[in-house]
Amino acid sequence: MSEQPLPKTEAASNGRAAGHRTGRRWGAVAAATTAIILVGAYSGAVGLAPLPELQPTLAVPAEQEISADETAVSAVADGQEAPSGVGFVDSALSWASDDETHEIASLTKLVTALVGLEEQPIAAGETGPTYTVTEADDEIRDRVLQDNGVVEDAPAGLELTARQMLELILMPSANNYAISYAEWVFGSEAAFVEAAAAWAEREGLESLRIVDPTGLSEQNLASAADLVQLGRLALEHPVVAEIVAQSWVGVPGVGPIENSNPILGDEGVVGVKTGTTTTAGFNLVAAREATVDGRPVTAVSVALGRADDDARAADSRTMLDEALSTVQQAELLTSGTIVGSVVVWDGTAVPLVSAAGATAVLIPGETATLTTELGALSADPAGSVVGGITVATPTGKEQVRVVTDDAVEEPDFWWRFTHPAIVFGWTSPAA
Repeated sequence: MSEQPLPKTEAASNGRAAGHRTGRRWGAVAAATTAIILVGAYSGAVGLAPLPELQPTLAVPAEQEISADETAVSAVADGQEAPSGVGFVDSALSWASDDETHEIASLTKLVTALVGLEEQPIAAGETGPTYTVTEADDEIRDRVLQDNGVVEDAPAGLELTARQMLELILMPSANNYAISYAEWVFGSEAAFVEAAAAWAEREGLESLRIVDPTGLSEQNLASAADLVQLGRLALEHPVVAEIVAQSWVGVPGVGPIENSNPILGDEGVVGVKTGTTTTAGFNLVAAREATVDGRPVTAVSVALGRADDDARAADSRTMLDEALSTVQQAELLTSGTIVGSVVVWDGTAVPLVSAAGATAVLIPGETATLTTELGALSADPAGSVVGGITVATPTGKEQVRVVTDDAVEEPDFWWRFTHPAIVFGWTSPAA
C-alpha cells in the first residue's frame, strides 16, 4: 500500500515547527556567542585597565611642633639668692629670678656705646672719626673723681679715635670718657638721654631707664631679663663685641688699659661688662661660648647686687655653666615611625613610615617643626618613597623620606573580575 501525502495544512505546520527549532538553536548560539564576546570584552577591560592611584592618609598631624623644655634653665636664675638672669644669644627668651628693676651702675655704658654707634656708626676693625680732648674734658674728669667714679687721664690736645673712646668706656669703665663721648656724639647729655629712651623703646627694653651715660646715677634702672637682652645686643654688634672681648689694649696718651671683667680669662668667656657703685653693689653681665653636640651656642648671665667682685664672678661662672648644660640634643623623629597608611585595592592597609630619624640641638624654649606630606602611589615594592617630612630647626632644614613598610601589590585577575567598581575607580577601596 503506497503512502498517502499529508494534508496540506499538516505539512505546513510541521515545517513551521522545524523552522522554529532551527531558529531557537541559532538564537541560543547567537546568545551564547554574544555572552562569550561580552565576557571576553569585560575580562579584557578589567584585566587591562590601569588601577586607580591610591590616596594615603596621615596618622599624625600634618605639622607638629616640638619645643625644648624651659624648666631647667629657669631654675638656673631662680637658684641664685640675689637678682639674676640667664639667656642665650641665639634666643629671644630670657629667664630671671624676679621682675623688679634694679640699679644697673656701669652696665649703663653698654647702652651708651650702642646708642652712640647707632648715631655715629663705625664698622668692625675701623677706628672712626677722631676726637680731640679739651680742657672741658679734664674738668669732667675732676667732677667724676669727686663722685668717686672711675676715670682715665684726659690731657688736653690728646687725639682719640671713636674706637679708642669706646675702649676707654667699655673696658676700664672710664666715666669721664662716657660723658665726653655722649656729648661729642649727641651734643649734650640731655640729648643722649632722649636718644637712649627712644632706642630702648625700639629694642623692646621696657624696664630700662637711663638718666646719664655713666651709670653713676641711682636712677639708671633695668630688670635682669632686659639686661640679658642688653647683653645680647652688645654681643651682636661687631664693634662692641670686639671691644668687650679684649683683656687689655694700649691707648697712646693714656697708657695700657685693662678690662674690668673678672672672668674674661676663663675658657670661652667673650665679655661683657661690669657695673659697680656703693648702692648698686657688684653687677656683671657675662657671656660664654661653647659647642654642644656640634652646635655653637653662647650663654648670657646677669648677676646683680653681689657683695664683692669674687661673688659676682663665682655666681656668673655657675650660671653660665648651668645654662649651657640645659642645651640638649633632642630626638625629633625615630626611624620607622608610622606617619600614615594607605588602603590598597583589595582593602589591605599598608603602613607608611619614616626612612630615618632626626635630631637637633635645641636651646631651651626653641621649637622644631615637622611637616609631613604624602603623595598618591601605585604598585611598588616595600621601601618605595611616598612622601617626605621636612624637619625645620633654628639651625636649618632637612628632609626625611616617607616609605612603604610593605609591598603594594596589584590584585589577581579574579579579584579584578569581581570588583569592577574599584578597578574602574567608581568607588574607593575600604579597609
